[in-house]
Amino acid sequence: MLSAYNTSTWYTIFFVAFVIFGVFFLMNVLLAVIFDNYKRRVQWTSDSRGKERIEYIEKFFDKYDEGHKGYLTIYEAKAFFGYVLDFNYRDSDDRKKLHTILKVADPEQAKMLLRHRVIEFFRMGGFIHLDFLGQEQKKLTSEEDEF
Repeated sequence: MLSAYNTSTWYTIFFVAFVIFGVFFLMNVLLAVIFDNYKRRVQWTSDSRGKERIEYIEKFFDKYDEGHKGYLTIYEAKAFFGYVLDFNYRDSDDRKKLHTILKVADPEQAKMLLRHRVIEFFRMGGFIHLDFLGQEQKKLTSEEDEF
């Protein structure tokens, strides 16, 4: 092959262009196809998990909605969120979290949580991190100050 390089510089230019095209361009196309399929699969998984989560929430909403009124009273809501989000209402941090959730899910303070509002609450992205992150940051900062 080296004798071909000495015969004409066009062979050398062709070889370099072939390597650049083959390695960089085709590799990028291959990686783009793989990434696109991966992204599509992640989106599908996320959508299916979201649907499963909503079905789970609807199932337990119906379980705690005594009389199938279409809303939860405050006591039913405490039991519902206690089960679904694993809250212990005797713990002060969990009580604060529940009050934050109730403010978001019941903005009119009507002392009842309507079914569609609860479902929309759980469809909201990052619903579990509402104001809790600020509370956790305060807790971590106070623990660091003790050391």
